[in-house]
Amino acid sequence: MTAGRQRAFAALYYAARGLESAPAGLYHAAAGLMTHADLQAAITEEWRRFPSSEEPSDASFFDWERPFTRASWSGPTRSSSSAAARGAI
Repeated sequence: MTAGRQRAFAALYYAARGLESAPAGLYHAAAGLMTHADLQAAITEEWRRFPSSEEPSDASFFDWERPFTRASWSGPTRSSSSAAARGAI
C-alpha cells in the first residue's frame, strides 16, 4: 500500500470511528441538558414501557424483532423453557 493510500485509509477509518460514536455522544449531551426531574421522569417512562407482562422468552426482544423470532420459532424450539413445558427437562 502506498503512503498516500495508507493516509487516506487512516483518515477514512478514523472519520468512520468518530461518526460511529457520535450518536452516543449526542445522546449523553442531550441527557446532560435535562433537569434531574426531567431525567428521572424519562427513565421512569422508559421502564414503564418495558414489556414486563410478556412471557420471559419474548421480553428481551424489541418490537421490530418479535415477528422474526416468532417466524423462526414456528417449528420445534430449542429453548429450555419450552423443553421444560413439554416435560423434556
